[in-house]
Amino acid sequence: MVHFTADTHFNHPAAIAFPGRNFSTLEEMHKAIIENWNCCIADTDTVYILGDYYFGTSAKEMHDITVALKGNKILLKGNHDTMPPSTYIKCGFSKYYDVPILIGGDLLLSHEPVIHITGDGLYNIHGHTHGREFALQSSKHFCVATECTNLRPVSYKEINKRKFLEGGF
Repeated sequence: MVHFTADTHFNHPAAIAFPGRNFSTLEEMHKAIIENWNCCIADTDTVYILGDYYFGTSAKEMHDITVALKGNKILLKGNHDTMPPSTYIKCGFSKYYDVPILIGGDLLLSHEPVIHITGDGLYNIHGHTHGREFALQSSKHFCVATECTNLRPVSYKEINKRKFLEGGF
């Protein structure tokens, strides 16, 4: 199964107080995100992380967090993902992209929202806004920032349910 998440902000001290998080320590935040992730992700699942995965420069710490998370992990670069692409691969990601990608013919995955999505059949799954509204937001956009999805990745099945049964995001 395919899942999506963004903005885990592992090792980012300010992230413990982001709206929807309210943790006392980084360790508490890391533990909650890892537990929630591993409760809904199987080892055979694929998770697209749409940026801002890890804040900092310790490849060892990032590796330890990454291998603690179940599934095949694919990273799309966010503005806080500053290490060389090869470091992310060495730390446990199967793929790394520094540009938006299209999957399934209609899902445009990006870190920052792509604001010019129109009636052309594309939907933009993104992070970066942490659920805040932005210019030209529409039913074609869905923010999967960690705090917007109950601190867990959201499945492709859930994305499709919102898209087709509820008429958009």
